[in-house]
Amino acid sequence: MPEDRLHHIAEYSGATLPNGATRGGERLPNAKRYRDLPMQVLERWQFDPAAVVAAAAVIVAYGYAVRAFERRRGKPWPALRMTCFFVGVASGLFALESPLDAASDARFGPHMVQHLILADVTAPLLLLGGPLLLALGATPPRVARAIVTVLRSKVAHVLAFPLVTWFGFIIVLWTIHFSGFFEAALEHEPLHLLEHAIILSTALLFWLPVIAIGPTPWVDGPLSFPLRMLYLIVAMPAAAMLGFALYSARHILYPHYAAAGLADQQNAGEIMWVGGALVMFVAFMLVGYEWAKHEQRLGARLDARS
Repeated sequence: MPEDRLHHIAEYSGATLPNGATRGGERLPNAKRYRDLPMQVLERWQFDPAAVVAAAAVIVAYGYAVRAFERRRGKPWPALRMTCFFVGVASGLFALESPLDAASDARFGPHMVQHLILADVTAPLLLLGGPLLLALGATPPRVARAIVTVLRSKVAHVLAFPLVTWFGFIIVLWTIHFSGFFEAALEHEPLHLLEHAIILSTALLFWLPVIAIGPTPWVDGPLSFPLRMLYLIVAMPAAAMLGFALYSARHILYPHYAAAGLADQQNAGEIMWVGGALVMFVAFMLVGYEWAKHEQRLGARLDARS
């Protein structure tokens, strides 16, 4: 394990570094405790060149597509969508490249924060950026037709079917956290990367029926307002139960985090329990608000015709 990563893990776990370890020739004081994590997140970042290059490539591709869209359509791409997409990419980098990543090697709590950010912040923000609609408007007709063909394929239709996306996301979360895969991912970096990729991809599919902008394999946009609210309201207890199961466990579930103790595991459960339910509730309320606005606009149009 690289020396810098060892230092970060030791700092966040509350352990002392071996043999009077130093960093950059400077002797380190006693390790900072987990309660100092917020300040550490602001002060220290670990940039993996591959992750930074990938994020930069996504941002450049999106920016290029925006220019192509505006050139082809003769109208500006909404700034709010662009902002959502860029903030979504930034939130993913924050989850995976900030000191949260090093802290997650020593504590389960920060690891759960990573999962929440990827699933409930990064994924919906990327979708709010409207990448599918942008791709259709920025590409030549031949390419756009090919994209539509893929979206209308049987495989895409099944993968994006709301029941499949809902159950797929919930099953993936439970399977990852209550199988040997989670412990293996903690010990092997390639599996750790795969774990995060699975969470992000299933979260994108989960949020697609709720906040899709433009056509999807299922419908030409998101579900109706009542179905979106039902979709979210039944997801609240499913996500909360996972957090409660972690919180209520009376033994250490993951040997990797044994040194952090049972309290750390309970803290992670609380993060999933409260944080996951809170995000679903906020999304539920926003959908209700949009529904009310939609009904007001519809009523105004009907009044104007009468």
